[in-house]
Amino acid sequence: MTSRFLLLFALFALTASTELASQKLPPKKDILATVRLTNQYFMNKWPDPGKTIVTNRERPSNILDARSVL
Repeated sequence: MTSRFLLLFALFALTASTELASQKLPPKKDILATVRLTNQYFMNKWPDPGKTIVTNRERPSNILDARSVL
């Protein structure tokens, strides 16, 4: 009985994962719009990547500025 249940569960899991894998991606323009919106949020929230971050204590920024890497 237990082995039948495990076999049935494995078959169900395989079927469900196959259906999930076959989903279509959203259009490229929708993905880019979301990425741009996210980038704008973080650019507005932290415009200076080298500035220290203050939450419950002050922490140094670990974000590298692209100009300092080159």
